[in-house]
Amino acid sequence: MIRKSLFTVIAISLFSIAASAEDISGRWKGSVDTPDGSFEVYFTFAVEDGKITGTFDSGMSLESIKDGKFKEDNDKVFTFNAYVDVAQQNIDFSCTIKEDGKIRVTVVGYDMFFDISRIKEE
Repeated sequence: MIRKSLFTVIAISLFSIAASAEDISGRWKGSVDTPDGSFEVYFTFAVEDGKITGTFDSGMSLESIKDGKFKEDNDKVFTFNAYVDVAQQNIDFSCTIKEDGKIRVTVVGYDMFFDISRIKEE
């Protein structure tokens, strides 16, 4: 009986983790490699009614995330736009939630990508 209860609790826990995989709300951190060196980037995402908002911090400026949304047929892929001060233009981002829980961020039109990891709040 105890074994069956323990199995049920574990199964429910695993299902809950899988079901919330698209919950990207919170702070994320990554490192971007460029020919001029590496720099850290921070994202803060909030999801409400399928809309993604938040901020993008390149260390040089804090930018608002605009037009964020999950792909219609895939809740593991989302896109957004942000004005990037250092580039002095709006840049589109396409992101994929990976199996390991990280997010692969692709900078559309720049042949650049990097992974970000959730920052654990203490």
